[in-house]
Parts: sequence; structure tokens; C-alpha cells
Amino acid sequence: MTRNVKSSTLNKSKALWHNNTSSSESDETLHTTDIKVGQQANFNVGGKVDLKAVQLDVGDTLTLKGVQGVKLQGDVSRDSQRTSADFKNETKVQKVNNQLLKTGHSKKEFDLETLHATQIKAGGDVIVQSEQALETYGAKVHAKGNVLTQVNNVKLDAVSTTDKSNVDDKARFFGGADEGLNRLVDQTLHGSALVAGGTVILEAKKGVNVRGSSIKAAEGALVNAGAGKANITHVNATDQSENRKRIGTIFNITKKLDHTQSTEQTAVGSTLHSDVDLVVMSDREINVLGSKILAARNVELTLTNGNVNIAAAKTNSQHTSNTFDIKPFAKVDADKGQLLDANAKVGVGLSFVKGSQTSHLTQHAGSDVQAGGNLKVSSQNNVNVHGSTIGAKGDVDVSAKNINVTAAQDTNATVSSKRVTDIGIGGSVSAGGGTPKVTVSAGITSGKTTVDSKAQTAKVSGVNGGNVNLTAENNIKHEGTKIQATGNVNQTAKQITNAAATDTVDATTVEHKGGISVELGASASKAVSLKGTIHGSGGTTVSNSTSQAGGSVQAGGDVNVVASGKVTDVGTKYDSNGTLNINAKDYVNTAAVSTNKHVSNKGGAEISVGASTSDFASIDLSIAGKMSYNHEKGNKSESTKGTLNGNNVVVNAANTASIAADVKAQNDVNITAVPTA
Repeated sequence: MTRNVKSSTLNKSKALWHNNTSSSESDETLHTTDIKVGQQANFNVGGKVDLKAVQLDVGDTLTLKGVQGVKLQGDVSRDSQRTSADFKNETKVQKVNNQLLKTGHSKKEFDLETLHATQIKAGGDVIVQSEQALETYGAKVHAKGNVLTQVNNVKLDAVSTTDKSNVDDKARFFGGADEGLNRLVDQTLHGSALVAGGTVILEAKKGVNVRGSSIKAAEGALVNAGAGKANITHVNATDQSENRKRIGTIFNITKKLDHTQSTEQTAVGSTLHSDVDLVVMSDREINVLGSKILAARNVELTLTNGNVNIAAAKTNSQHTSNTFDIKPFAKVDADKGQLLDANAKVGVGLSFVKGSQTSHLTQHAGSDVQAGGNLKVSSQNNVNVHGSTIGAKGDVDVSAKNINVTAAQDTNATVSSKRVTDIGIGGSVSAGGGTPKVTVSAGITSGKTTVDSKAQTAKVSGVNGGNVNLTAENNIKHEGTKIQATGNVNQTAKQITNAAATDTVDATTVEHKGGISVELGASASKAVSLKGTIHGSGGTTVSNSTSQAGGSVQAGGDVNVVASGKVTDVGTKYDSNGTLNINAKDYVNTAAVSTNKHVSNKGGAEISVGASTSDFASIDLSIAGKMSYNHEKGNKSESTKGTLNGNNVVVNAANTASIAADVKAQNDVNITAVPTA
């Protein structure tokens, strides 16, 4: 790698003016290693095969054999640019704040990273053998034949590059200031890729980890993690930004400020794709997180021990903003009316507005496992599908000790506050009833509102196929799951629970407002009057709402729900073009319930003291006050019933059946419950 550095300085000045500018550039050039072989190539070393930023082109079969491992990685080149300027009484600028002269400094910084990945092309097979690990970091492997590994463990990983920019301007004027800041940090992820015109076979003794990367095979793919875990997971890219704009007045007092900061994550999942069959095997655990497994024909996830987890990727983002503004205001209210009843009011002042908001956002990007033929997922322990979708054009067969198909929860938590402070003076002139009166007043009021809210939204899972067969030794649990089948849906377990998915919104609003005012008046009847008033009010409102949505089961054929114990439905919607058959010891069907609650407590008080005199020999005093308090409480609920729709509807409960759903059948309805003695 070579680096070129350039720098320059330009200083200019005349009398009370100067402009000093400096700049620098740094460019890195990476010299990759290019290897081209017309026939076969064989790398066989007693240590580690380590290819870094290598372009390897082989006409036939490539064999990489390293006793201590095989590592394919890239290298990063970095370019940067810096410019800074220091100036005084600069005139050749655009008019800002109605000023032509500015004094201050300006800075611009840019940093860019470029990945130079290792790339391998083979006209035949690519074979990797090692007693240790195969590691790839953003590497690209393309084989016209097969990609085959025989290693201890496999790690296909992503690497990141970062681009940064920073623009910072600060300028002062006679009677003002203008400042601006713009800062960006962008992260780009570069996943590894294995592409085969034939078959991809990843054989590992102790685990396969695919992270933010891809595997594509034209003639089938097998991922065998052996005694380790098979992890097909995501990686999060993080972007950051900051923007700040400030306007100052005389003495550099802040007149207006806007400041925002954000950190955002984006999930980049892995993809396993086969133009025919695709198999993932492990003796320990299979994890598919925020990723895709796709095959034109059959997909099989087979596990000896542990769990199969097909779950959504979680990302977290944060946004903050702060604002400040000073605004003058003027109010005029005049009513000529009759000559003896004319009046006029005028008021001027300043309004100070300060606000802030902080938001924390958690989102989920679901996994997707789809087969053009049949999908088979089997485990000796549990199969967990969380905020994701599994499906096939053919049959979907899931078998395990327990099957849990649940919803992920997106969360948006926000705290915002706003304070408004008004300072003003006013005057009024009136001639009510022919008695002239002049009043001068001054006062300050300030109010603050804070809202703390949290919203949770369910991201439900889905199962779709020709025939959908879910078989559990113990329990099947759903949470708002959507099941669709062009054929039959069959669920068999000891206990089957179809719970509703729940959205919630919690909010707390706190308001406070108070102020003080003084009023001085003079009239023909009372020479002088003086009145002072203090007032305050505030309150808190707490609200909570929940919204439940039951799951759904749609079938072009029959729906069979069979449990040796209990079947529970909460707002579940069944729709079968064949027979809907629910067979259990106990069947409990209830409606989904949504609620809306709020409690509000508000109060206020005001006290005023007045004095007046008409002869300056005696003074009349007055004191007045008032208080208020209000309490409100509300509670509302709404039920959403499920449906039992079919050509025939059969419910057979050996003990009890409780149904709070709408039942509709084209032909027969048969509901039987025989309590034991």
C-alpha cells in the first residue's frame, strides 16, 4: 500500500482583514496480489493459508489446505481530506443576518474507507480442508463447479467500512453570530459470498457461523454444523448524524438553536439460497436470526439436540432534538364603540420557547424460510418461530417437543418537553361610561409540558403452505399467528394455545403553568390603583390502551386441531373450505379484549392583592383568591370475537366446551361436551 499526501497553506491579509486557509489530502492506493492459473491450483501448507486482498483466478479446481486454518480477508484503504479557514472581517461572502462582515473559522473534514476484498474464481471446484477453521471476512468465492469444505468450523463473516464527514462553521458579526455543524458517520457492511454452479457442501465438526453473508448454489446446498451450532444470523450497520444550527444576537446571546442527533441501526441478514434442495443440520442448535433460507425445491432444518430458533433481528435507534427560540410579539386590540365607551389595548414582549425530545426505537426484521417444494423442521427439543415467517408451496411439517410461534414487539419510547416563557408589558386606555382610565401592566408567565410515552407494536409470525402440519409432544403456542394453507391445516399436541397479539400505548402528560403580573392604573374616580397577581396551575394525565388481535387459520381444505388436554383460543379466526374439527379434553374460546384507560388530576390557584387611593390620604386594600381541582377517570373496553367458519364445524370436548365465537357452517355444526362424572 502506498500513501500520497498533499498539503497547502494560503495566507492573505490587508489592514483589518485576513483569510488564512490550509488544506491537506491523503490518498491510499492498495496494491492487490493477482494470481492467475490456467489449470488446477493447490495450496497445501503446514500452517495457515492466509489470503489478504488477493485476486485468485483458477481455470479448473482450486484446493486450499492449511493445517492451522484457511483465512480469506480483505484490506481497507483510506482517503482523507481536510480544509480549514480562519478569517476576519471577510466581505466576499453571502449576506447572513443582514451583515456583510464576518469573523470566525470554517472546517471541513472527510474520511472515506474502501474495502479491497479477496476474490476467488474457479472454473471447477473449490475445496477447503483444515483441522482448524475456514474464516472469510467479506471474501467472494465463485466456483463453476462445487464448493466443498472439510474443516473444524466455518465462519463466513461481514466486514465494515466507514465514511465520515464533518462540516463546522462558526462566524461572528457585528451584532450577531451564525454557527452550523453537520456531522455524518455512515457504516457499510460487506458480507462474504459463496457461489457455486454446482453444490455447496459446508461440512464442519464444531459449528457453522454465517453472519451477514450469502451462500448460493445451483445444484443444492448442505450446511452440516456437526457437534456445534448452525448460526445463520444478521449483523447491524450503524449510522450516526448530528446537525446543529445556532443564530446569535448582540453579545452572542442565543436567539435560535436547532440541534439534532441520531443513531440508527439497520439489520443486514444472511441468505442461503439453492436452486434445488437446501439442508441445514446440527447436533446442537440451529439459529436463523433476521435472515433468509430459500430453495426452489425442498428445505430441511434437522436438529438432534437443542432448539431450532427462527427469529427476527433486533435493531435499536435513538433520536434526540433540542430547540430554542426567542420571538418578539405585539398585540393590539382596539374597539372604538360609542364615544363614551371606546377602549384600546396594546402589549409587547418576548416569548422564549425551549423544547427537547428523545426517542428510543426498537424494531425487528423477521427471518424468512421458504421452500418451492416441501419444508421440514424437526427438533428433539423446541422449535421457536419469533416475529418471522416460514412456508412452502408444498407441505410444511414441523415436529418438536414444543412449538412456539410468537410475536416480536417493536417499541417506540419518547420523552418530549416544551417550555414557553412570555415576558411582556402592556397598556390600555378606556373611557367606559365616560370615565377615562389608563392602565400600565407588566408580567411573566411560564409553562412546561412533558409527555412520556411508550408504544409497543406486535410483529406477528406467519406459517403458509400447501398442507401445514404442526406436531408437538407437549405444547403448541401461538401469539397472533397467521396460518394459511391451500390444503389442510393439522395441529396435534397435548396443549394448544392460540393467544392474541397485543399492542400497547402508555403515556403520561405533566403540565405546569404559572406567572406573576403587576398592573398600575389611574382613573377619574380613583386617582391610582395597583394590583399584583400570582397564579399557578398544573396536572397529570396518565393513559393506557391495549389492543388485542387474535390469530387466523385459513385452509383450502380441512382444519384439524387435536389436543389430549386443552385447546385455548383468544379471538382466533378459523376459515376452512372443508371441515373444521377441534378435538380436546377441554375447549376454551374467548374474545380478544382491547382496553382504554385514563386518569387525570388537574388543579390551580390564584391570589391577587390590590391597593387604590383617590386622595392619597387613605388607601383601600383588597385581597382575592380562588382555587380549582378536577379529577377525571375513564375505563373503556371492547371485545372482538373469533370465528369458527367451515363447510362443517365439529367441536368435540371430552369434558367442557366454552365458546364465545361466531359459528358459521355451510352444512353441519356439531358441538359436543361430555363432562366426566
